[in-house]
Amino acid sequence: MTGDLPARPRSTTRRTLLRLGAGLLVLTAVTTWSAWLAFTRVHDAVPALVEVTSARTALVAADRAAVESARTSGVRLTGAGAEYRNQIGLASQNLAQAAEDNVAGDSGRQRLGLVEALLAVYTGSVEQAVNSRQNGAATLGAVELWQASHLLHNAHDGILAELDQLRSAQQAAGAATTFSTLSWAVPATVLAGLLGGTQVYLKRRFRRILSPALLGASLLLVGLVGVTALTLDTGSRVERFVAEPGARGWEQTAVNDALGQRELAELLDEQCAVATGGCGDTVSAWFTHLPPEDAAVDGAVLARSAAQARAANAEMAAVAERRRSAWLILATGGLVGVLVVVGLYPRVGSYRYRVR
Repeated sequence: MTGDLPARPRSTTRRTLLRLGAGLLVLTAVTTWSAWLAFTRVHDAVPALVEVTSARTALVAADRAAVESARTSGVRLTGAGAEYRNQIGLASQNLAQAAEDNVAGDSGRQRLGLVEALLAVYTGSVEQAVNSRQNGAATLGAVELWQASHLLHNAHDGILAELDQLRSAQQAAGAATTFSTLSWAVPATVLAGLLGGTQVYLKRRFRRILSPALLGASLLLVGLVGVTALTLDTGSRVERFVAEPGARGWEQTAVNDALGQRELAELLDEQCAVATGGCGDTVSAWFTHLPPEDAAVDGAVLARSAAQARAANAEMAAVAERRRSAWLILATGGLVGVLVVVGLYPRVGSYRYRVR
């Protein structure tokens, strides 16, 4: 009577290769996913910041254009003027795009909705001011224009203040650069170490200098890290864009805003002087908070700031184009996984039943 032969134990070499392969594939998946997430998160924040900043600049320009039109006879023929309508259209377009690219979650969407609602009230007030002036009620039209401008400039809940808060929220949402960097750098570092360790193991076990497939996986990992490292450059550019007034062209915007407010003050001063009882205490108190006259700097400063703004916007546009490179991360990660399988599978198969 013959008994059953005992089952041969599985190869310890095979188990080691399987563990190494599983570890490499899991780390490849984690590295690829975290790198793609970090890359897209940082680069998605760029359009939102640019659009909010552009909307703010356009609204300041529109407000000044409305004031300049009201100070001339052109208001009787063209209303608030073509420049006003162009800038309002541009601001609306920027806000609509910012809503699509919002990275600040529900709070960002709510604030954008509030800004759009306030903008509708603002444009309605400007049109009402135009109608009053066209109907001969110049003083009433001037006060209504001031009310519209006050809605834009109110330091607590005005449209510009809301846009500043929105910009801060967008920046905070996209400025997880440090965390994003760590989220992909840690598994990438571990993966690189495990690839090197696997090469050493294969050299000792099979007496081969290098595995071409694993060497290719290591080189591709370097490329993946290089593409993802653009998040560092993007993060620094975004921080500079937000933090430096010159880079954003806000020097130009601030000057434009100061000029518009002083021109509005001149219009009110002229109309209130001929009105019975003046324009009221609220308007009179507003005069004490006007920007200083030296804010009306010469054209050289405006030209320099405009050039800085164009350069900054061009730089941000170039950074935004990098978002299209996200597919390289996914493709490279997939190729790393394929090469890991190609490099280890033949060895796993050859040690299927042998004890080593």
